[in-house]
Amino acid sequence: MSSYWSRKDRMWAGIPWLEPAESARSRIEVPSARDPHEVDLWKDHFEGDHKQLEHQLRPMPGPRSDRSVQTIITGRAFVQNLRREHYELATDVPPALRVAAAFTELARAI
Repeated sequence: MSSYWSRKDRMWAGIPWLEPAESARSRIEVPSARDPHEVDLWKDHFEGDHKQLEHQLRPMPGPRSDRSVQTIITGRAFVQNLRREHYELATDVPPALRVAAAFTELARAI
């Protein structure tokens, strides 16, 4: 088991943001408490990363009206019924491709 992890460590050695947590943790140098300015700079680096992560994972806005909720529910039910072959659309296609083929048929019909 140790040979697997040492091989993984060697594989990620040149890419710091993809390194395993153990090797990355061993390279983090925490500044001494004697220099408060250096500690602040160190904290700012990590807080900046956290801010970017929060920005990427911000909550999605919800539906603004009952009509949009009704549209979403109707569309979801339609796709479920397509998958269950309740309509005679894309019946000759494998199940994994059924929804895409049904929408292609509908686009041609319109």
